[in-house]
Amino acid sequence: MDEKDALKDIADIKALMRGTATRINRNAGWFFIVWGIIWTIGFVTTQIIGNDVRFMWPILNLLGLGLSFYLLRRFFGKHGGQMIPGLGRRILLIFAGTAIFGILVGILFGISSAEDITLLVVLLSGLCYFMAGIVGPAKNLYLGLLLWAAALVGRLAFPSYLPLIVAIVGGATFLGLGISFLLRREL
Repeated sequence: MDEKDALKDIADIKALMRGTATRINRNAGWFFIVWGIIWTIGFVTTQIIGNDVRFMWPILNLLGLGLSFYLLRRFFGKHGGQMIPGLGRRILLIFAGTAIFGILVGILFGISSAEDITLLVVLLSGLCYFMAGIVGPAKNLYLGLLLWAAALVGRLAFPSYLPLIVAIVGGATFLGLGISFLLRREL
């Protein structure tokens, strides 16, 4: 193989790697969009209704989980799992473990008000994204920090508007990240 053929092969491999990374990020964009919509609807409703919103969150979460499982299967399942083997399972385990931890904290500490549940959800979500940003794209780490900041500012400065702040900061950020991933052409 001469030098020209070798350089062409290397360029082809680099293009394939960029294309794969771009596809993975575009696929991840749909998860951010789903959860951005869920958060916006859920927390705006929490702001309006308050503690009586409990009936709506299980419905929204089940809808979000159902759509997430569909997206996992579609993008990272049998046919797409060869790009990063086990990625979907690892992501699911991180969020499932954190959700179980949150439920246990809620039960053991008697967390029941809409405000305290909102804080717990935001803090735990921030933790998930912070950890994901350590091993993956830095955008996730910054998202975790942003969620923590929204919880802190909302709780200390504007406690009566905490759900609205979370809807705007969290929901809009998830939607914005999702759209930015979908619009990416290359990494």
